[in-house]
Amino acid sequence: MTWYASQIITVGDPSILAAIKRDPLFADHAYWVTNPIHHNWHTPEVAHSIPPEGLVFIRPICDPTDHIAEWHDNDILSWERFDIASDTEIVLSPLVIAQKIPNFELPGFPPVSVLRVAKNLSLKTKIPVAFYYCFFWGGDAEIEYAWVFGNSERFIIRVTENVPPNINRLLEIDTDIDAINVYDDDVLVRTLRFLSCSLPTPFFAPHTRSFLWYQHRL
Repeated sequence: MTWYASQIITVGDPSILAAIKRDPLFADHAYWVTNPIHHNWHTPEVAHSIPPEGLVFIRPICDPTDHIAEWHDNDILSWERFDIASDTEIVLSPLVIAQKIPNFELPGFPPVSVLRVAKNLSLKTKIPVAFYYCFFWGGDAEIEYAWVFGNSERFIIRVTENVPPNINRLLEIDTDIDAINVYDDDVLVRTLRFLSCSLPTPFFAPHTRSFLWYQHRL
């Protein structure tokens, strides 16, 4: 199985909804998922809800020349269009991260302009905003990372080398504490936790191929 996700995720607060509706960049790529989630759960343990305000997704965001652009069922939001918020500083830029953890190969990172838009949305609304990306192949994670913008900047990436089977391990950098920490945790689960969304497992209904995104268009 091949699976990609590349998106901005945030909470469906009224200020977020208003800001997104005003921004032409997000037109045709904004979705508001609310409870209840209508999904045929394959086992009761994975069933979950989301915050009462729902979650907002801007998706799919990617390089138009990359094969990921052809994988998605609907039109992509090219990251070449993210040329706004140029005065928003990204402390944990991809370049800074490459300097802090040089042993990691950091492929597939978005341009800083995408991160600036996500952070600027958080600054304007005072609501946490994340940029999340994953690439799974054959059921295994090849790449998974997230930036979370809120009271601080936070970068989270899955550790794939020398990790025991059935263990989710991640590395996290937080500007508040200026430290690199390693946790036995799942990148998506931890990212959504900062958005007031608690998942019982790493399974996430909006990340299934059958999820009906068109029903949630904002």
